[in-house]
Amino acid sequence: MIVVIEIIAMIAYAIASGLLSRRFISIQGQQHTWADRIAHSWLPVVMGIGAIAAHGFLLLTLFTQSGNPDLSMVNVASLLSWLMVVTLLLTSIFMRYTILVPVSFAFATVCVSLMLINPSSYTLTDYQAAPMVIHIMLSLSAYGCVVVALLYALQMRYIHKQLKHNPLLLTQQSLPPLLGVEAWVLKLVLLGSILLALALVSGFLTIDTMLSHQHAHKTVLSIIALAVFVSLLVIHAKWGLSTTMILTLTSIGVIILTIGYFGTRIVRELILI
Repeated sequence: MIVVIEIIAMIAYAIASGLLSRRFISIQGQQHTWADRIAHSWLPVVMGIGAIAAHGFLLLTLFTQSGNPDLSMVNVASLLSWLMVVTLLLTSIFMRYTILVPVSFAFATVCVSLMLINPSSYTLTDYQAAPMVIHIMLSLSAYGCVVVALLYALQMRYIHKQLKHNPLLLTQQSLPPLLGVEAWVLKLVLLGSILLALALVSGFLTIDTMLSHQHAHKTVLSIIALAVFVSLLVIHAKWGLSTTMILTLTSIGVIILTIGYFGTRIVRELILI
């Protein structure tokens, strides 16, 4: 049953990503082909919603089976991709631009595919489960927010370059306004910073191994990443930052957080298998 849901979610994500990408490619042109007509229909929306629902059900099943959550790196990455998809969809509703949604669907397709290829498991004992799950959910939510902020920061930098060198092309591509994207980048960085701070606080209050030899590097790198994000927000609020600096600082914070969250587990679970 699990395998069937994984296949359904993977195929639905792939179809939705492909059709939405086709929609943006042909958005300013006439819809000559059947592929263009399908891309501009309700099918990609239906497939995307179906994929999100199937993926969410799959994750709920995996994280609640046998009373202990399955916290393998692959499943954690899959949960992260689901959170990213949902976050991007919610922000797209307010911004009325969905140009990054196909990217998140493609990333979710890869993560669900990895669940089929490498279904390794790492379960928590009963006494670990509750505080650890809260800490992990806060951490992943924070990570999802800042990764989405990075995607918007990349888009913001692209829009800035188009405005500077080819403003006509910007109009033709129907991209969102620069200031609107910048505002969302900062909002997502702020939300991610708050969630990351809560994750660290919850970890120190409920988990005894936050500074142990096995987890100390994750804690230290998370604190450094939080400092980078807070510095970005404070400096921008007081003196302002260029789009290049916003993108650079956001990238640095995300890279540090990625190394802290997944560096060791990538080596242990995917390379040393």
